[in-house]
Amino acid sequence: MSKIQSLHDQILKNEEREDPKPEPAADVQQKLQEIDRKLNGLKDSTYTIGRQLILDSMAAKESTRSTYNSGIKQVRTHKAGLKSYHTNTYTGRSFMSIHDHANNMNTLGMGEFVANLNGVEFRTRHNDYKLTKPHSTSAGFHENEDITPPDVPPAVLEKATVEEQIIEMREWFKAFGTSDHSVRDYRKYFKPVMCYLEGSWLKVLDDSIDEPFESDRHFIDAEGLFDLQEKNRYTAYTGSKSLKENLSYMPTTILEMDEQTGQPTLAKWNYRIACHEIKRDMPVNLFRAEDDLPARMREKETFEKYVRSSRAVRFQLNTHESKDFHEKPETRTIIDEIMEEIPGKDNYQGDLTDHGINAKVLNIDDTPKNAASYHRFFSLQEKDAMGDSINHRGFSDATLWMAMTTQDRVAGPKFKVCPENTRHVDECITKEDKWSYAIPLEVVYLTPLQTWNPYNIPFKEGNEKKAKESGKNGKCTSEGAYTYVWRKHFSRTPAAFFRDSDTDKLAKDNADTSSSARGCFKDANGDIHKLEPSGVRIYLPWIDGVGSLRTRYPIAPLTRDGQTTYKHFEALKDILMNPNAFKFMGFSFENGTTHNGANSGGAITDPDKLIKFKLAPPTNFRKSFDHTHELEITKADLVKMKANKSYRMEGVITSEAEDSQGNTHTHRLNIKYDPEGDQYVIYKCDNKGRRCEDTHPLELIPVDEE
Repeated sequence: MSKIQSLHDQILKNEEREDPKPEPAADVQQKLQEIDRKLNGLKDSTYTIGRQLILDSMAAKESTRSTYNSGIKQVRTHKAGLKSYHTNTYTGRSFMSIHDHANNMNTLGMGEFVANLNGVEFRTRHNDYKLTKPHSTSAGFHENEDITPPDVPPAVLEKATVEEQIIEMREWFKAFGTSDHSVRDYRKYFKPVMCYLEGSWLKVLDDSIDEPFESDRHFIDAEGLFDLQEKNRYTAYTGSKSLKENLSYMPTTILEMDEQTGQPTLAKWNYRIACHEIKRDMPVNLFRAEDDLPARMREKETFEKYVRSSRAVRFQLNTHESKDFHEKPETRTIIDEIMEEIPGKDNYQGDLTDHGINAKVLNIDDTPKNAASYHRFFSLQEKDAMGDSINHRGFSDATLWMAMTTQDRVAGPKFKVCPENTRHVDECITKEDKWSYAIPLEVVYLTPLQTWNPYNIPFKEGNEKKAKESGKNGKCTSEGAYTYVWRKHFSRTPAAFFRDSDTDKLAKDNADTSSSARGCFKDANGDIHKLEPSGVRIYLPWIDGVGSLRTRYPIAPLTRDGQTTYKHFEALKDILMNPNAFKFMGFSFENGTTHNGANSGGAITDPDKLIKFKLAPPTNFRKSFDHTHELEITKADLVKMKANKSYRMEGVITSEAEDSQGNTHTHRLNIKYDPEGDQYVIYKCDNKGRRCEDTHPLELIPVDEE
């Protein structure tokens, strides 16, 4: 209101200078009223324009939400060619531009990328993030703490010599690499960590920049928010870049307009990368490599070589703990179990209930949900208009996880909530829910190498200038050998642990710095030892009897996965790359024709063929009406249920059925095989009891003859 008042006073002063003669009071009052009318009109116009800007911004984000998933979109492009796949996508030399800084104590190399979270597209700075997690005891905004690396197995430390320790340590890495804990239970000493990308809208209190997260190597190189915006405009206009890649593009928006004053409330986007110690066991056989055709075509690599050594690989995490990957639509899976362990902005102390607009939010098993942790699937306290209770955050964004927060720094829109069918405005309340958004980035395995120190080389804390040992160069001489390690020169692994000739044969990146810490160190006895960097690597150098193990598994979703055209492309890719597995689609390479012939040979003929069943009509027509539903189950799942009494088929959705009022509904069924009746039956309906509420019999009726 201050700007409007100043304009009001200025007009009065100008009028006094132009006509010093006193005017009748009535004329003065009339002029003042006219001025107030114009100023109020200006205020109303400002409010209307601001409001429309909010709606235009909403429309743009809504279009993004309905077209793309939350995920990674693009990395920086370095090359071009005659084919579109000659340029980078979300992957180039590596997926998400990951690289090695194993010389650093707890830094993971990751370059710039463009991402989308809940319709907000932004670009990161060069990330190189540290292994930190939300604080375990403080709920302070963005307070975090270091993740502690795992201990060294006692069986290694018990060995009398370093040579014996090396031999024993290799056996522990072999157990980890083969996911075999029968002899050496590696699970306590190889810690899986989920690192994730988080974003939220923050209130604009001043021109300051909120540094997304701590990095040993990078920061946002701008004096303030306005300076950052101007530098981004300049680089976009000129096509230039920050030499150190220390600029990030984080948009601002008008959050709301004050109807009384016409003043806007601004919000700025902020992102960070943090990590979480996974509570469950994570054998590496839970991951499988995605076959990224553009990346393989660009490098002309076989799939086997691509998986074995390329940094461009993106992985999928299995939906359930099984040697087989479940190729079917599902709801809550392993990735959800892990993400639901991760807190939002309230840190690990957060415990909030989401009351929604008009229905309380629960877990999908109808137990209370802590909305302060990241989740995507939930259940409503009541069924929705489609007859469903299980829902997903967002309308169509399949890879968006959300968490509620109470942090004052986080901005949230206000809206009015009224009791259903009320006519009394005084019964309505104004709500201001605040949320943050996240996607998984990668699972990182911390190993005993981060802790193992067989030569007892001391560690010196301090910044780089104070910690760096002057006058030393790492040469294997008494004068050149280092006598301690520090945060950015962290080498304590005996070089003999790896096959010496192979330490330099792995895939490289110009951003790698690991070799800078390789060299010789002097122990307390004056003996000199050649040591390797002990920080986190994408691939470990070759270990005799083990091979080269991967310890970083990128699993970030992609924005493209939400596009309808890409879904068609991926279906066609599966058929063309593995036609025998998808013969039910009727495609044959013979003469380029299609067919509907059956597959011959093998344990299961046409394992992906869909077998149709239906539900019998309800038995109690006082509770329901005469209707049925159809459902389809793959032949492979039918065989599994029949062969294994404990195998349960979960989450089968039936077709819609209409009631006498024209409303439709479906059922979510969990199914098993009943050997006594030689039939498939319902053992849970809509995540409640065995029998559906509208009293369908338990037995499934075959429609297809098989």
